[in-house]
Order: sequence, then C-alpha cells, then structure tokens
Amino acid sequence: MSKEKLNDLQHEIRGIEIVLNEAKHKFKALQLSMINAALDGHKHEGCACGVELPRRLLVSDWDCPTSPIGSCVYNLAQDPWHDECLFCEEPEERK
Repeated sequence: MSKEKLNDLQHEIRGIEIVLNEAKHKFKALQLSMINAALDGHKHEGCACGVELPRRLLVSDWDCPTSPIGSCVYNLAQDPWHDECLFCEEPEERK
C-alpha cells in the first residue's frame, strides 16, 4: 500500500471516529431525556440535546430490566455514591 493511500485511510478513519463520537453524545442525551421523561411520568416528546437537564444522572453499564433504556441510572445529586438505581434500586458497585 502506498504512503498516500495509507494517509488517506488514516484521514478517513479520523473522520469516522469524530462522527461516531458525536453520535455517542447525541445517544446519551436521548437516553437522559427518556429517563427524565419516565421519572416525570410523561411521554418523551423530543430530544434534550444541548439543554441542561433538571437532574444530574449517571447511566451505568449494568443491565436494568426496569429502566426505559435497559441500564441502571443513578441520581448524582441525591445519591453521589451510586447506592440505588432509580429503577431497580441496585447499587452500582456489586460484589
């Protein structure tokens, strides 16, 4: 493979990584918006992208059967130690 082709591929990969990172941020914002809607007891009607959400939430990697997004969620303002998922009440640190 020529050096020019290799540079082109590296440039293309960097562009893909940027797009993927932006998509991850948008997905996270949608998840948080859905969680806030579920906690407020009303249907989600749009994306909260770029808008400060009323709660500070942590979405963990733990599966949660009762969460609208399938992952455990912790309210950082009320539970800074992540002791109780808002949906299943499990702690983030599990033994």
